[in-house]
Amino acid sequence: MLDVGRRGGERADGGRGERAPAGDEQQHSGDPATDLEAERANVVVGDEISGEMQRESQRDRSPSRPHDRTADSPCGHVERDDHGSESGRIWSTMELIHTCYRIGDIDRSVAFYEALGFEELRRLPIRDEAINVFMGLPGDGPRLELTHNFGVESYELGTGYGHIAVSVDDLDTTLERLNEQGIEPERTPYTVREGGSRLCFVRDPDGYRIELIESGS
Repeated sequence: MLDVGRRGGERADGGRGERAPAGDEQQHSGDPATDLEAERANVVVGDEISGEMQRESQRDRSPSRPHDRTADSPCGHVERDDHGSESGRIWSTMELIHTCYRIGDIDRSVAFYEALGFEELRRLPIRDEAINVFMGLPGDGPRLELTHNFGVESYELGTGYGHIAVSVDDLDTTLERLNEQGIEPERTPYTVREGGSRLCFVRDPDGYRIELIESGS
């Protein structure tokens, strides 16, 4: 007679000559047919549970679900590639904060950048050698650092420097305002490709080029 107290059709001794653990036994009805149906149901349910546990285990080990190491990261973020693995590079706390170049005269440079819409935010003396002037557009912070070294009135820009760029809502209106303060563009506004933004360049008192890009075009 089939012992319906064993899961999956196991022998009463668990297949190892040992008694099954307490709690595994089921009550017999006394009817062999009824007991056989109960055994079959028990086998199905047991297989479903075992299969689900196996699938859950596989999901836990799957490369598409890597261990979340966010808490392990000092920055709280770990970048992963398309395959779910960590790239090993953490950039979440990096930010470009300012550009610096040297100027020959503080007053004339401050006047020029104020004409472009910048504000002088602070000055930082460097012993008796130089002074840094920090300027920025309203609400944008000190993005431009102008360094004046005492006793130096001009610099050779060389061929390495390109330009910095500033966006403007209306390029024509901006140029009219700059013209009133004696600031002229290198050439009339143009586009570098069909449908591209209108732009032009102006130069500050030390010869640094500033690109003005019309943001609405």
